Amino acid sequence: MYRASLLRSLTRMEFTTADYPASLRSLDLHLSSRSYLLSNAPSSHDTALLSRVSPHNIAPFPHVTRWASHIAKVGPTAAESAGEVGMSGPRSPEVVEAKRELICRNLQETVGDARITEVLKERGLRVYWGTATTGKPHIAYFVPMVKIADFLKAGCEVSILFAD
Repeated sequence: MYRASLLRSLTRMEFTTADYPASLRSLDLHLSSRSYLLSNAPSSHDTALLSRVSPHNIAPFPHVTRWASHIAKVGPTAAESAGEVGMSGPRSPEVVEAKRELICRNLQETVGDARITEVLKERGLRVYWGTATTGKPHIAYFVPMVKIADFLKAGCEVSILFAD
């Protein structure tokens, strides 16, 4: 619900000469705690909004400046390869297979491969990783972090719990 209303408000932002400072302030506030507009990966919404924002002076808005610089560097191909992360609707078989490969790579065993593929056709997976630390985190935590990075690249929604 929040994402839908956020998307509506972002697409309605007016970037005319008179209204753009207020719209950019709202966008700057939104991006102060996020890297992208709607999810943990660039989407077509990022590139579309960038094209509307770029003609204006964004220097007074540090989060918009950071976001715009990053989206301009990664370009629309990153949004397309992310397969519209977090968005519902069917995806191409190539996108589904690329995501499945990222999710399953370097794993000794994958249970429910057919179900993973079925879910990826419609949306990103939700992943939960929990651990009970037995002291200070150390180099061994790098192993699951690499896998979590794969999940994030594949557009999964990842929740992490460190229990003590």
